[in-house]
Parts: sequence; structure tokens; C-alpha cells
Amino acid sequence: MVCPNCQKEIRDGARFCNLCGKPTEPAAPPPPPPPSAPAPVPPPPPSSAAPPPPPSSPAGSPPPPPPMTAPPPPPQNVPTPPPPPPVPPPKPQPAAKPQAPPPLPKAEAGRLPLLDGFTFNTVSGLYVQTVSGTDESGAPGEWVTYYHPVKGEFKQIFYPPRESANPWM
Repeated sequence: MVCPNCQKEIRDGARFCNLCGKPTEPAAPPPPPPPSAPAPVPPPPPSSAAPPPPPSSPAGSPPPPPPMTAPPPPPQNVPTPPPPPPVPPPKPQPAAKPQAPPPLPKAEAGRLPLLDGFTFNTVSGLYVQTVSGTDESGAPGEWVTYYHPVKGEFKQIFYPPRESANPWM
């Protein structure tokens, strides 16, 4: 069998080509168009006489439906309501005030500082604290404070939000 799109040899009875991925069978014909709506029935001419009685129907058959009448025409001179007042533009939001990094814990000589809110990273051996905030320019992000217990040093780094290729992160 030959693919009708790329003209390459494919397995007999295959529904799709292994090379180009196109279907090998012709597409189904489009569905027929829906039937058109019946033409509107013109209203009967107005008359002052009563409508004629419906013709009698044979016994056992339902009576014929009543004749259709056209809806009344819409009123001609109807005042239109005034247009609504214009919506005022939204007030500008004040710029976010830059936040200072969180304060570093105080360490006394020869003692570990009180590390409230810090977690110990067993891989790096550092204590880590993360606080959401903004940098000096007002950009959102996270302040991460690292404490190295052997050196007794703190380090603060601001990380802006990152775009991840992984949708689960």
C-alpha cells in the first residue's frame, strides 16, 4: 500500500502513515446541510366577519390546529433610555514599597544564634530561612537567609521569581 500524501510504502490496511502521520483513508464526506426553514405564512387579511367554522373532520381523527396569526408590529415611537454614564478610569495603584531584607539573628560570642523560622538543610549543612518580599526596586521575590554554623556567618540573597519549564514546579 502507498501513502496518498508522501507516496511511501506502508503496511496494508494501515489507517495512518508511519512517516508523515497523515490518514491513509479519504476523509468522510461532509454532512448534508440542514433543511431550510419553511417560508413564513402571511397573516390572513383583516375582516370584520367572524372566522369561518373549521371543516368537520371524520370521526376518530384529531381536530385541525387553529390558524396561525402574526405577532403585533413593534411600537414606532418608543423613547430610548438614556445611555449609562461613562465609567471613570481606575485609579492608579501605588507602587509597592521596597522591603528591606529580614533582620539577621544576633549571635552572642561562643553561642549559636536563636534560629526561629530556620530549617536545617542536611545536604548543605546550612540553616535556611525563606521570606517573601520585594527588592530595592519593588520587584517581588524571596529573601533567603543562609547561616553557616561552622563559620558563624550569615548570607542573604534575593531571588526573583523564575519561569520554570516544568509545570509542576
